Amino acid sequence: MAISAFMPAISALLAFLALLKGLVEYARQGAQKRAEHLIRLRRQFYEREDFRIIREFLAHESEDLTKIDVQTRLEFLTFFDELAILRNTKLLSPHVANYMFGFYVIRAARCD
Repeated sequence: MAISAFMPAISALLAFLALLKGLVEYARQGAQKRAEHLIRLRRQFYEREDFRIIREFLAHESEDLTKIDVQTRLEFLTFFDELAILRNTKLLSPHVANYMFGFYVIRAARCD
């Protein structure tokens, strides 16, 4: 039997392997982009000075939270809205969201 008889099968196998490699790389890039986005969110949350002040007030359940201007408080809450969107679209797992930001979500929910 000549090798030419196996060429269609070999070609199909190579095409399948190339497709499989492409899918794996696509998934890997998606995970990398999600990780980069999460790092940007984390940086925004922990490096903004006004968010740091709110976090401290929340951690100590301080009444001084009402002294923060409304716009800053809205930005802080909007941050959590964005997290909820990422969670609901499955771009951020509930476990990671709760681990990284859950404490402050619970504390903010308790505030009036």
